[in-house]
Amino acid sequence: MKQKKEKKKNKILDNREVLNLKDFMLLTTKEQTEKLTTILQKMYEDTLEVTPKHVEKALNLCYEINDKEIYLPYSLRVAKDGAKVIFDFVERKNMGLFLLFLLTFLFAGIAATYSGVQYINSTKLNIDLDGDGVADLNIDVDGDGFCDINCDTNHDKKPDTNIDYNGNRESTFNRLQDDGSLKNPMNQDIDKDGKCDINCDVDKDGWPDTNVDLDGDGKPDMNVDVDGDGTPDLNIDNNGDGKCDVNCDNNGDHKCDYNCVSRDTENKRELNVDIDKDGKCDVNCDTDGDGIPDTNLDHEGNKKPTYNVEDENGNLHNRTNQDTNRDGKCDLNCDTDRDGWPDTNLDLDGNGTPDLNVDTNGDGYPDLNLDTNGDGVPDLNIDTDNDNKCDVNCIYTPNEDDQDLNIDKDGDGKCDVN
Repeated sequence: MKQKKEKKKNKILDNREVLNLKDFMLLTTKEQTEKLTTILQKMYEDTLEVTPKHVEKALNLCYEINDKEIYLPYSLRVAKDGAKVIFDFVERKNMGLFLLFLLTFLFAGIAATYSGVQYINSTKLNIDLDGDGVADLNIDVDGDGFCDINCDTNHDKKPDTNIDYNGNRESTFNRLQDDGSLKNPMNQDIDKDGKCDINCDVDKDGWPDTNVDLDGDGKPDMNVDVDGDGTPDLNIDNNGDGKCDVNCDNNGDHKCDYNCVSRDTENKRELNVDIDKDGKCDVNCDTDGDGIPDTNLDHEGNKKPTYNVEDENGNLHNRTNQDTNRDGKCDLNCDTDRDGWPDTNLDLDGNGTPDLNVDTNGDGYPDLNLDTNGDGVPDLNIDTDNDNKCDVNCIYTPNEDDQDLNIDKDGDGKCDVN
């Protein structure tokens, strides 16, 4: 049975596919995913089950400007060549020859330990931790029998040196130097207060989760935890491409400048809107002339009374800044930036339960059901069963192991990736 499987592997080594990037970019996200899935299935035939993670890695390469190639199981190389993406298999080096000259390479291995790579028993190389068919630990990128990326030196199934970022197979953290020192270390305590400040591994899996320093300059670039609660607040990277997607701070002042899911920045909307042209205010009515709406506030400019809705008797329904448990803190429709419109724990239907931008830890930033485009529908960290835990499009979930799961790329409410 093993021989039959090996014959199938050898048979697919001549397979080759070419993708036209220009045509590919004109497709919808769903069509792109289907296209890549079909190509990978053709390449592997029936020797390997193509998983969503395989497709995601190929998709990220198509959009990433700096990355030129990635490797998938059985040494399938996916490489960009101008306006084309080429899929082909690269033969590994002859391991018999490696064993024949083992004594010679032993001395080279000792030296290599101090030049950024490490020799590890070949049976311990390219370990797949999550069973998706892609190596996660002790990755031998060039097939020379030495660990290049995510090297586990103490056999605890966690990377210790040359750690990559979100599977990009580039040494980014704990980079081993010629003198044996580590550059851009993990879990740096800069101010010596006993708490991590840079490259913080919150879930203890060996890879950084918050205050991620991608360029090694000693400053966090991605998933910045402003308040030290273990949850990223600014420059949130939800797809692992090293670029900000949510709550982006582009000037380093620790305040969100764009794609702000919490309204901690100035976001004034239209006041005193007369919908029916009768000369009276219908939406966002400023009754005291202070420039802040008091009654019939809309949601994200939709010009539909949603908060502080006034009835015919002058009573207000679905009020802003509700303290439902009388503890002196806002629990529902909380206006964190004091511009009149609520930012967190938004109750869209007035039933007394928050629907969007739910702040679970009271730090002023939403944690669940994040609405990034203001359409009234959650986009990230979606809690589908109301158990206060993320179920879909999980960019980061405190105290849980799973991150970047159940990604809905086309907005149809169904999982497309992971």
